[in-house]
Amino acid sequence: MALRWKNFVPNTPLKAAEVNDLANNGCVQIDTATDLDDPNLVAANVCFEVATNTLHQRQAAGVGADKWKIAAAGGGSAVCTGGTETTYTGDGTNGDLGQNYKVHTFLASDTLTVNTAGFVDVLVVGGGGGGGQRNGGGGAGGGYNYQTSAYIPSGTHTVTIGGGGEAGNSTPSPGGSGNVSGIGNIFVGAGGGGGGSVNQSGANGGSGGGGGGVSANTAGQGYASQGNNGGAGSATAASQGGGGGGGSAGAGVAGTGTTGGNGGAATSNSITGSALSFSGGGGGGSTGGTAGTGGTNAGSGTTNNTTAGSGVANTGGGGGGGGFASAAGGVGGTGGSGVVIVRVRTT
Repeated sequence: MALRWKNFVPNTPLKAAEVNDLANNGCVQIDTATDLDDPNLVAANVCFEVATNTLHQRQAAGVGADKWKIAAAGGGSAVCTGGTETTYTGDGTNGDLGQNYKVHTFLASDTLTVNTAGFVDVLVVGGGGGGGQRNGGGGAGGGYNYQTSAYIPSGTHTVTIGGGGEAGNSTPSPGGSGNVSGIGNIFVGAGGGGGGSVNQSGANGGSGGGGGGVSANTAGQGYASQGNNGGAGSATAASQGGGGGGGSAGAGVAGTGTTGGNGGAATSNSITGSALSFSGGGGGGSTGGTAGTGGTNAGSGTTNNTTAGSGVANTGGGGGGGGFASAAGGVGGTGGSGVVIVRVRTT
């Protein structure tokens, strides 16, 4: 369960508002650890012990203190090392006003060491899907998984940054799906679906890839918790537009006889202290007419044999769909790699 982080000061009585906050988020207040034996806690998952300001987390079903483990002494933030470490103070738009934060940014696979278990804010973005070749559908944005006040246990955790999907580059060739990003198996962002080529459907993923043009190819489906569906390809004989790839903040637009579909919108997030956009869908390609525009940091499609735009690295943006003028047609764009960002509240 997710519990909103509160700065509980060790050995300081809880205020009424803090008790209410815990209760509203499914956490039960107990006076001492002996209360963990209370049969009334059989349905509870998290308990806050007032006497020591300790957070207890259920580890097995049933009644008894042995069914619980200490999640965090003091119920506060985790203490971590790893990645590129930066700090900032919240201004009310990028975090709580006056709150100090430490940020761990991972642009490549590495490890996160959690010296003290506790609560963090986490953003995990999977690799974006590649765009399809020749009337190609746009690649989807990588799966977008943002959690606040998430508990992370102590230990060394493997951080994986998913690569972007390959571009469709031969006739007919769909774009490859992006790869999964994550912190172990605790937090995961799925890869975005690749866009279809002519007469091909888009792939499923964190968001779904756009369908290729020419025969109303279906779009890929996105996971509801991490993204959106792609747009279908057009079936008309004119420009045969590919559909746009799905994005984290919006579905891809279907292609039409004269236009490639636009990619789904990206999501803006200020977890680093600055507003950045993640997991936009790539635009669909077409034959002449107008190519689809990609979401922020995603590639746009083309209307001819030129190569479509690619997703920006470490944003999970999808690649654009290749167009068609003659012969083999245009190559799709590659998907952008993913990213993992962990934010910890400090004093």
